Amino acid sequence: MRTLSRFHALAGLAVCCMLYVGWIVPSLHVRTRVAKALDGTKRRVVVFGDSWSDTGEYRVAVPATGRGQQNASRPLWTEALCSELVCDYIDNFARSSHDAVLDVDVFANATGAGRPDDGRFVADLKAQVQQWLAFEKQKAGMPGRGGGASGERTLFTLFFGINDMWAYAGLEQMTARAAVRASMETLVAQLDVLAENTSPMKVVLVKVPDITFLPGFDSSRSDQRACVWLAEEWNAALVQAAAAWKGGAVHLLELDEWLLDRIREQQTHQLGITAESGVFAQVRQPCVNASSPTCSDEPSHLFWDPMHLSGRAHALVGAEAAALVARNDTLNHAAFLA
Repeated sequence: MRTLSRFHALAGLAVCCMLYVGWIVPSLHVRTRVAKALDGTKRRVVVFGDSWSDTGEYRVAVPATGRGQQNASRPLWTEALCSELVCDYIDNFARSSHDAVLDVDVFANATGAGRPDDGRFVADLKAQVQQWLAFEKQKAGMPGRGGGASGERTLFTLFFGINDMWAYAGLEQMTARAAVRASMETLVAQLDVLAENTSPMKVVLVKVPDITFLPGFDSSRSDQRACVWLAEEWNAALVQAAAAWKGGAVHLLELDEWLLDRIREQQTHQLGITAESGVFAQVRQPCVNASSPTCSDEPSHLFWDPMHLSGRAHALVGAEAAALVARNDTLNHAAFLA
């Protein structure tokens, strides 16, 4: 009986150890750290996009006005992604600017707004990629950063579309569709530029959310259906272009579905369909706005301000993106086999 009891005790201890390791190991990113130690390489995330991705720290051409979003709720999803992947650097080229559209020339032609000609930095994807190329040349002389392409593993993130959506929703459907298609041609061309200068090439692309879900959207607008259609058109074109691209691995972050799921969770709870209240208690009211500049309960809010996600939401989105990369979940796997 004593032997049996001792066996059970040892077995129970072994199970407890397994459960402990299973709980602790992922939180410490042990596998990632071990892999880094074995291959001896640094890891970085290179960020392109708008205020949804802009960390506020710039490698080149620091904006004179500083960071545009001024989001006090951190981390951003790009920072959370870096943390989850245990990366060493974030090289940020995203800009919190209304010019942060996918292609400023396409945008100007479609909207008739004209291209900015006042000498300020144009923050579209092409301009951001050119800044990255310039930084790559400078980086060779930076302490700890001069190892070249073989010395650092690079993951790009590319998230544009919010600013495009606000402007294109008011256009005629044919004009908006043409602008979306032309923008995706630019996307592919710039992915090619990145692939020519990086190996292996890995990028996280993000589907744009429906802007009618943002607290800052005016519900009295007459073009709500156009906004919904435009997001679907943009995302369909993004998926089509990315799935056919053969220059590297594309990880598709379905932010549109993620955001919709968070809102549905709360709606079904309020209707009494489910007992669970969902991840966020407040999915419509932002944590801060013009009339309430301070926030006392940020974790319960899906949105930080009328235009941006909260820090907790960003952290969850970053974890989703990291999981895609860790699983090597690629959208364009078939393109490599063609």
